[in-house]
Amino acid sequence: MKEVIKYLDENKAIAPFIGAIVVIFTFIIDRIINHRIRKSQIRRDWYTKFLVERNLNKIDEFYTKICDQYEESSILLRKQRDVFAESQQGKAFQDLKDKFESEVISIMTSSNENLQHPINNCMIALADIFIENLGLKKTSTDDISEVKNKMNKNKSDLMKILFKPLK
Repeated sequence: MKEVIKYLDENKAIAPFIGAIVVIFTFIIDRIINHRIRKSQIRRDWYTKFLVERNLNKIDEFYTKICDQYEESSILLRKQRDVFAESQQGKAFQDLKDKFESEVISIMTSSNENLQHPINNCMIALADIFIENLGLKKTSTDDISEVKNKMNKNKSDLMKILFKPLK
């Protein structure tokens, strides 16, 4: 280090060039960092505006249909308790879930692979809530409200996942 300082003291004409080079490198590094930050922000905005916000209505409709389906299934199973009726209600739920996953979830997970595992876990948890509670014969009005609350919590968990900032 002392040698460099000594060299610069002896060759004073080089000092302005070194200063200019440092300024240029600082400018270039700043531009590169700002470009990456801007690119990341554009990607986050695109994901939020074009994928999540455009599908909010579909997400709401899906959870409304699932809650209604659970209530209808509970009422039906209260009147007619057999394995065939129970499996039909499970299939109706699965059909709604499959349609939702193909129309909404697949698009979101294809744009960000990091979301695939958490969203799949959320969908599995929703299926567990629906199927297990039907199997436990929770068909009273209070039980139905409790299950709907669990489904709405699942919906809020899904929203948290979807609005989590992209990396």
